[in-house]
Amino acid sequence: MRFPGRGLDATLMALVEEAGRNIQRCGLLLRDLLIDYPEHATLAQDLKVCEQEGDRITHDIIYRMGGGRRVRGGRAPFDAGDGYALATAIDDVVDYTEQAAAQMPDRLAVVRVEPGETLQHLAARVAPDAPTGQVAARIRELNELDSATVTAGQTLIAPVG
Repeated sequence: MRFPGRGLDATLMALVEEAGRNIQRCGLLLRDLLIDYPEHATLAQDLKVCEQEGDRITHDIIYRMGGGRRVRGGRAPFDAGDGYALATAIDDVVDYTEQAAAQMPDRLAVVRVEPGETLQHLAARVAPDAPTGQVAARIRELNELDSATVTAGQTLIAPVG
């Protein structure tokens, strides 16, 4: 009698399971980062470590698949093309999760537009060491502004630092 999974490459299957656990950990870290932001902004670094681990796992899966060669220790439950697609898709999710965390500023603040101040001036004031255009774009995104026009006294959320 043939049992499901019998004769499968145990090392390859362990790598796929490890990739699944890594993607789950990334999701949980991102959730925790967003729930307690900015108090847990340091979780972004943990996500970077997960992303690097995901790259290693992906490499190991692809290497283990061996470009379609039969690997020692059993067979793969999918062909090399499907294994490659699965491994890279899982890695892409981990990459996107880490990128989302990396785009979060270390701190946000509520700021008031000063008389005569433009969005560019405000961006330079709140984040003097960052590229002004990127900070201005982020302020527009955070506040869902349709244009770059701001008015004196207007209250906005802005990345600071």
